Amino acid sequence: MIILVSREKETEGQPEGEAEEVVRATGLTAAVLVLFLLLRLLAVSDWNWDTAAEVLETINVDDSISIMFGTLFAEPWVTGIIIAVLLPLAVSDLIGLRAESKRSLGQVLLVAALTVSAFAIVKTFGYWWMPVGIVAIGAVIAFHELLKRQGRSRDMVLVAVGRVGTAALIALLALAAFVRTPWTPEERIVTKSGDIVGYVLDTEPGYLKVLTSEGREMVIVVSSDVESRTSLD
Repeated sequence: MIILVSREKETEGQPEGEAEEVVRATGLTAAVLVLFLLLRLLAVSDWNWDTAAEVLETINVDDSISIMFGTLFAEPWVTGIIIAVLLPLAVSDLIGLRAESKRSLGQVLLVAALTVSAFAIVKTFGYWWMPVGIVAIGAVIAFHELLKRQGRSRDMVLVAVGRVGTAALIALLALAAFVRTPWTPEERIVTKSGDIVGYVLDTEPGYLKVLTSEGREMVIVVSSDVESRTSLD
């Protein structure tokens, strides 16, 4: 009863269609987040269900943002390819290449995020093929639009432009599934009983939980046995 009253208050004054759209969008966002986290857990665990369950014990809801950005930063060249494809499509969508297009804050933020990320990747790693690819894809879109206005082309590119949001979600989920690198830096941990190379996923008083690079197994290291930790990234 309380939930129903609350829902009525939230949607009061809103058109019924808009309220339903908000509910659908919220549900879709939650579903995508759950699927993303599940794919990340399985990918970093070499698709071992037991290891994934152990990794799950080291994270909480607040870690979801760190995991997402850690995925994007883990393989910059893969992220670069995705950005090179998505950015010109997102810009085309923003400037209203489609006749029925309406600019939204989401479109602006997507273009801004992709642009900033592209600049940072090129500056850091010298991936000059990225701006070349972005310009090339943008030129293809512009040429297609010119042919379309002359009645000599179909709307295949425009369909891609209209699906840029969906493409971004698919790309993010693909990264989650195929990037094996966890969201923490790889370290060499020197202990009294030997060296361990892996990723420290949890630090608790008295011990560390480490996902090993080889074999992808969760091991618990007693803090008093640790002699040094060196980042390998």
